[in-house]
Amino acid sequence: MNLVDILSEITADLVEFEENEPFLERLFQLKPGVWTDLDGLCDDLDGYKERLKALQKPFQERVRVAWLDYPASRYGDGYCLILFFGDEHQWHNVALYNKQRLEQAIERTNHTLVQVA
Repeated sequence: MNLVDILSEITADLVEFEENEPFLERLFQLKPGVWTDLDGLCDDLDGYKERLKALQKPFQERVRVAWLDYPASRYGDGYCLILFFGDEHQWHNVALYNKQRLEQAIERTNHTLVQVA
């Protein structure tokens, strides 16, 4: 796999898979349009921080991430854009994401925790 494929795979996995919701929660705690290092949001996610750090050595690639509200989405309210950018190789990836889905998942988890307690 080349650098573009690896970065595209990592960023797609971070947005798609439920076990990576902590990444999204941390990202959405930032204000829209604020850029941050991707690896800092992946501290406790299984293997992602290590994979990103490994890319920094041979490719000198530092990936940054930000998000923006996207009220014009044809899919309805609650959507945003997640922007990934690697400056060294001018690599980028954009994901359309429904923030309401994450908020609902967090609400369900909190509701379940209250019932268990």
